[in-house]
Amino acid sequence: MGMDGLNNAVVPGYATPEQYTKDITIANDGIVDQAPVFKYASRCYDKLPMPNGDTVKKALYRQIRRKRILVSNRFMVTRLLTANDGRIAGATTHG
Repeated sequence: MGMDGLNNAVVPGYATPEQYTKDITIANDGIVDQAPVFKYASRCYDKLPMPNGDTVKKALYRQIRRKRILVSNRFMVTRLLTANDGRIAGATTHG
């Protein structure tokens, strides 16, 4: 679903490292090394659950449409384009 960062749904009193490992395994169609996932869930700092990837993408898409930003899907960004003040102004797939 595009959630490429580490997210943690292990909330004391609500979820367990075992449940987190099970959920991650299911979300990845069983293609996951459960030992490091469990170790991560057991040793990380407590955080609130992350929203589902589809929820994040829908919210992001609404903001992109509102600002009329052109989006090209399935391209690997190779360089960020910056404005004169140093802010990111775009991205390119060319060197």
